[in-house]
Amino acid sequence: MGQIRILSDSSLLIVISLILRRKVFLVLGGLGVFGYLCNEAYTYFRNSVAFPFVLTLIGIAIIAAAMTLKKNEAALQRKLGAWLPRHFQDGKVSKSMAS
Repeated sequence: MGQIRILSDSSLLIVISLILRRKVFLVLGGLGVFGYLCNEAYTYFRNSVAFPFVLTLIGIAIIAAAMTLKKNEAALQRKLGAWLPRHFQDGKVSKSMAS
């Protein structure tokens, strides 16, 4: 149950990074997903010859996902930004909300 929580929290951080346009949430979410996937690979492939290959495939999948995210980042930010209130849509809090 705790592992699923780590994966869901990490995925949520990735979505938050798209909404707030902050790379730090993307890095933390990516590290969390990577840690979860490595833990699962270790759990299921611990005594297998395939373990290094599974880790390699996880790494390649994460690189491919990052490239796809970067390629479609503007469109994803527009789609997610449409759900936000107007004063958050430009990525910054307006002056009236800050004071």
